[in-house]
Amino acid sequence: MNRILYIGNNCHQCKAVIDYLNSISIVYETVNIDETSHTPPVPLFVFPALFENNVLVGYGIDIISKVKATV
Repeated sequence: MNRILYIGNNCHQCKAVIDYLNSISIVYETVNIDETSHTPPVPLFVFPALFENNVLVGYGIDIISKVKATV
């Protein structure tokens, strides 16, 4: 499964989501949209945003509850 977590600079919830994903050993790629030209599959206005196979799973701190429901 291809997971990409899109984050941005000065993102208040990004660290919490990253810490959670790392704590449960989920494999994912992190892309900081403020530091790269890589763009998400759809325009984003809220960060972090997690995609699996280019489908939006969730955004913000809600990513944690969405992932908990699937593991």
